[in-house]
Amino acid sequence: MGTPGLPNRARTRQCGCRTCSACRHLPSSLPGAAAAAFGQLTHTYAGPARPARNLYSQRSGENQLQQLRDPRARQSKQRPRHTELFESIRREDQRIHILRYDHPFNYSAINNVGAEAAKGNIICLMNNDIEVIGSDWLTEMVAHTCRPEIGCVGAKLLYPNDTIQHAGVITGLWGVAGHAHKHFGRHDSGYYYRAACTQNYSAVTAACLLVRKEVYRQVGGLNEAALPIAFNDVDFCLKVRQAGYRNLWTPHAELYHHESVSRGRTTRRRRKHASKAKSLT
Repeated sequence: MGTPGLPNRARTRQCGCRTCSACRHLPSSLPGAAAAAFGQLTHTYAGPARPARNLYSQRSGENQLQQLRDPRARQSKQRPRHTELFESIRREDQRIHILRYDHPFNYSAINNVGAEAAKGNIICLMNNDIEVIGSDWLTEMVAHTCRPEIGCVGAKLLYPNDTIQHAGVITGLWGVAGHAHKHFGRHDSGYYYRAACTQNYSAVTAACLLVRKEVYRQVGGLNEAALPIAFNDVDFCLKVRQAGYRNLWTPHAELYHHESVSRGRTTRRRRKHASKAKSLT
């Protein structure tokens, strides 16, 4: 008998890469499904560029520092204690670089500055309100980012109450775009198991997004002129897709997203910029 709610064509899924012989298939937590794991390139360095208007939680920063030594781009006008924390992090590891951004807040511009300064060939765009859960999230995302046919790679982001905040972006929702499976439980399989399967999406959120630096440059980065606050990640992903790459979301990289903690809720601002986003890519 087939798995209830799962169509025959979805009972097994192939990795879809160009070098299947290099992949190892592992049993999945889903009944009747097969998962593919990709080997990580050992000499690849992934450098996150993290915009930080203000650091919402020292606990989150320390948590991630233990698991990933990351260069950080920050906006100026920090509170003294935030500045002191940044400096202490920089002194702890010379590989960490803190860039000043002495301009009005522009999420796209801050990420572009950080991406250009990053020394690695893989860029990780990450919000300052992201909290690492486990140690294998970066390995999972880098493995997919190294695939030549893949553009952007997104993670499974959770609210602190263990419900889903991001499981891929669907264009057209709410007039522009919205997150799939929002507010589903962390371990829910979702619609036709799509909340638990690695798959392609039109876009993924830049709250935690990996992309090769060559691809980032190829499409011109984030649109800092027309989309300084919202929907810049959707526009970016659509440009990457238009360039011939496939964007991918993986449920095997889980992180907490304390959404908009440092900037405050942006519902009004997102509505304001929605009309601009509709006219883009």
